[in-house]
Amino acid sequence: MPKSDLAAAFTKFFSEYLLHPEEEALVRIAEIGRNLVETGIPPEEIGELFETALKYYAEKFPDVRLSETAGKISVPLVEMLIAYGLAFRQQNEQQQVYEKTRLASKIMENSPDGIWMADSKRRIQTVNPAFSRITAYESAEVMGKNVAVLHGLSPDDIVMEKIWEIIRKDGIWKGELASRRKNGEVYPALLRINTIRDHNENIVNYIGVLSDISEKHKEENIRLELDRAKEIYNLVVQPRLPEITGIEINAKCIPAENIGGDIMEIIKINEKKLVVFLADITGHGVSAAMTANTLKMLFREISESTVEPSKIFRYLNNVMYNNILPDDMIAAFCSCIDLENMEMNYCLNGLPNPFIFRDQKVHFLKPTGYPLGVFKEMENKCLHIPLFQKDLLVLYTDGISEVRGEGGRVFGNQGIENSVSDKKHNSRTIVEDIFRGAENFQQKNYFSDDIIILAINIYDENTSFHEARHTNTYRFPTKSVCKGKTKFLFIDEVVGFFLNYISETVRIAAENLGGMKIALFELLLNAIEHGNLEMTQYKNDPDFYDSEEYWKIFNERMNSETYGNRQINIECNHNKGEVEIIIEDSGPGFDVETADSPLREENVSKPSGRGIALAKMNVDRLLYNAKGNTVRLIKQF
Repeated sequence: MPKSDLAAAFTKFFSEYLLHPEEEALVRIAEIGRNLVETGIPPEEIGELFETALKYYAEKFPDVRLSETAGKISVPLVEMLIAYGLAFRQQNEQQQVYEKTRLASKIMENSPDGIWMADSKRRIQTVNPAFSRITAYESAEVMGKNVAVLHGLSPDDIVMEKIWEIIRKDGIWKGELASRRKNGEVYPALLRINTIRDHNENIVNYIGVLSDISEKHKEENIRLELDRAKEIYNLVVQPRLPEITGIEINAKCIPAENIGGDIMEIIKINEKKLVVFLADITGHGVSAAMTANTLKMLFREISESTVEPSKIFRYLNNVMYNNILPDDMIAAFCSCIDLENMEMNYCLNGLPNPFIFRDQKVHFLKPTGYPLGVFKEMENKCLHIPLFQKDLLVLYTDGISEVRGEGGRVFGNQGIENSVSDKKHNSRTIVEDIFRGAENFQQKNYFSDDIIILAINIYDENTSFHEARHTNTYRFPTKSVCKGKTKFLFIDEVVGFFLNYISETVRIAAENLGGMKIALFELLLNAIEHGNLEMTQYKNDPDFYDSEEYWKIFNERMNSETYGNRQINIECNHNKGEVEIIIEDSGPGFDVETADSPLREENVSKPSGRGIALAKMNVDRLLYNAKGNTVRLIKQF
């Protein structure tokens, strides 16, 4: 109704009420108030209608005094305002309901998840477009059907029965379900069902939200496969670190991704001879790791029949030429180190120049040929060089030599030389200096390519064990290894090696690191004294322990062939929020259950048992094998 008509109607009924104040006129005025809302007239214009009506009344009935109608004038106005207000509120509430309904509808229409709504008897009432896209069921095909059918199940299926049992109890169910599309294809689905109740707690509807998680499962499977590939690569890349008197080995490996294409291996031929192999496969990641795995197995196989580097390369080239992609290649180094004759034969095909560090100077080796896998037939030249006591043979892949610094400058041989020259080095310090030198040169602490640095120290086997550092070590992002003979194993150095590794690769609190230091020290001491040197019977005698006679026996065993040459292997792994250190000695082992507890009063004066007790106090778990010669200490972080 137009505003003018409403104004005329209000003026009419307003005058009628003032003349004859009856309810009928007020009813009409209230109706006008509601019509004002529907017409969209704002509340501020109601005052204008009132002024017009009052003016009309005064002009038409000039003989009526205003004082006679004063008590009745406000009634029609109030009635209209009340009606207007109620109608406005109702309209606003309806608008809100509409907006909410429209929003819910919009959400359903545009949701990437499939949504269905069923009645209290679980019969489908509506589904959204995403549901049809996921299941291939059109809306008309599922109307009125039981929700179980939507997932390729029957209503009395045991799975659905369990789901509804939980919904009856909790009002909601959420979980993974092997659902079925219209064509019968089974797919993994994440389903959530909610119960909708009225104010009397009666079930009105069920709402289901369905997500197709096939891609998530694929990604999870890929992640698991990559984790598995990573474990395999860890085994592939880790060298054997053989124990040879007169040789100390230290290696550091950092793949650009979780898995890489750089590999190394060291094969012990006899007590005087070993074969060293280092290779860098084109690229990195899974494909490079697969080639690396094959190459390392082939190297191990051929090294059983020959130690001549040129013959090894000829064999590897012939096999790999037909088993790698056309644009792939393998840069490699292979050498046979003969300690009896103090000489080395080697082939260097495509890798950066290894070097001999001698008298605090770098002596780079000359290349001998092209990378493997490039040419079907390849002649391999082998070079011969003499070796001297205290020589350090250092090998590395191009992930080190090709790092770039400011202005695109390449680290190269000059960077290697600058990092180590004019310094005294052992196998560990030279590896770390090269690594830190490359880091500082590129001004970042990560590398874009796989990295291996391998150092082999040659020393006089008659060198006093106080001067030699005959422990082989290996570092990988998730693992570090140390192997050595008892007489060459210096506890403080070994503990420092592992603590440095842990602090660099794991975010662990200082107090936890300190606790691990105590535990590692005590258990290494046990591995040496109780394990390899078998000093238990002497240590258990408080009067004999720490006497001159005790230390005489200790030193005799430390330097003997029987006890001193026994091996100790230590391995540190970190994964999923915990650090694990495994210590294995070569002794006869012991029964853990019979170990004396220093916490018992009768054992207070006994020196034995304290190491295990201290270790237990500083780690979360301490586990021994059945024999008692291998212990695992685990600390969570």
